[in-house]
Amino acid sequence: MSQEAYRAAARRLEDFEGLDQWTALKRVFVVTLNEVELPDELHAVLQEAAKHWSGQPTDLLRLKAEVWAYLDDHWPSGTDTATPEGRRDRALLCVLEPDGGQEAYSMHAEWFAEMVDAG
Repeated sequence: MSQEAYRAAARRLEDFEGLDQWTALKRVFVVTLNEVELPDELHAVLQEAAKHWSGQPTDLLRLKAEVWAYLDDHWPSGTDTATPEGRRDRALLCVLEPDGGQEAYSMHAEWFAEMVDAG
């Protein structure tokens, strides 16, 4: 999907469920990442993040640190974005940002599309 398609899906969630823009976008990201095969360690992080964006708060910054540790352990510096698997793993970071303004919203949609859909 394109970044515009992710934002359009988020707008539909905003309207349908009365969500704020940031939460709606994160829920769209969660659904998308649930459709790809993540390593077990990252799948567990995604499930915890999904609970957070569904109204059961968790420590997203702790989860983000876990993903960075995973990336550092499994991908030599800077190589994660060179492969589809690495980009998929890196995309999980977009789900773990607790909040942001309009600029961050657009940047996250763009980055997520680049990571998940670059093939």
